[in-house]
Amino acid sequence: MEKQLIEIYVMQKEQGKQDTSLKHHIEGVMFAGVVTEMATNEELTSMVERIYYETFGMTPTERKLQKDNGEVEEIDWSYYDTLDFPYFIRQSVIPNVNNLLRYIYECSP
Repeated sequence: MEKQLIEIYVMQKEQGKQDTSLKHHIEGVMFAGVVTEMATNEELTSMVERIYYETFGMTPTERKLQKDNGEVEEIDWSYYDTLDFPYFIRQSVIPNVNNLLRYIYECSP
C-alpha cells in the first residue's frame, strides 16, 4: 500500500491531479485494515503523513493551511521542457495524429 500512496502523491505533485480510482482503492484497503484490526487509524495516519511529507515536504495539515492562506506552490515547469516532442505536439490538448505522424516521418532516416 505504501507504493500505491507514493504513486498517487507523485502523480499529484507532477501532474496536479490524482488517480481517483487508485485513491478509492487505497481508502478501501485502509478501511478494511482498520475494520479487521490489522492496523489502527493512528498507524495509517502516521504512514500517510510520512509519505506525504517525503513527497511534498510538508504534512497534509500544513498543505491545507497553506491553501487556506492563499499561498500557491511554485510549479516546476522544467519537467515539460525535457520532452523530446516539438511544441505543437506538447501543447495539444487532444493529440493531432496527423501532426504526430508527420513529425515521425520527418525525423525518420
